Amino acid sequence: MKKLMGIAIIDMDGTLLAKRSIDVFCNKFNLFNELEEINKLSLRIPAYKITEKIAKLLMGKSKKELEETFSSI
Repeated sequence: MKKLMGIAIIDMDGTLLAKRSIDVFCNKFNLFNELEEINKLSLRIPAYKITEKIAKLLMGKSKKELEETFSSI
């Protein structure tokens, strides 16, 4: 069985946070234009595909970078 390694970020937008955390991440990593293109697809493709595309934006970012960014929200 293959062991998966990674980091999960629980997104509580609108519940505990005043803004979308993915917007903060994309601003931090200069990915906002890419996120806007993905957002435009949200009415045409299933939500899980949107989630996959957004997750791919953050691929290659270190755990430390993601944790520091999330802590700043």
